[in-house]
Amino acid sequence: MTRIQFEAPSPRLPRPRPERIAFAGSLRNRPGQWALWGAHDSQRNAYREAHYIRHAPPGGAFGTGGVYDAECRTLCGEYRVYVRYLGTPSEVSR
Repeated sequence: MTRIQFEAPSPRLPRPRPERIAFAGSLRNRPGQWALWGAHDSQRNAYREAHYIRHAPPGGAFGTGGVYDAECRTLCGEYRVYVRYLGTPSEVSR
């Protein structure tokens, strides 16, 4: 007879990519300054990326160490995402 173990799946663990970690670190060294994160093939993907950065999960590159802002802009048919570091949550809530 086979034993079945019933349990809920473990929560997803963020796996930040090295380039995201490096980019977020560079932004923390220059708070308030905008930087180009990248260009996307569609406006929808650019908005999705900006939303992810603004609402990043804890443990991810943009979800650790502070609060980030992200904006999308279209320039000559290219959908760009710009990001800036705003500071720690206590600094931003002032």
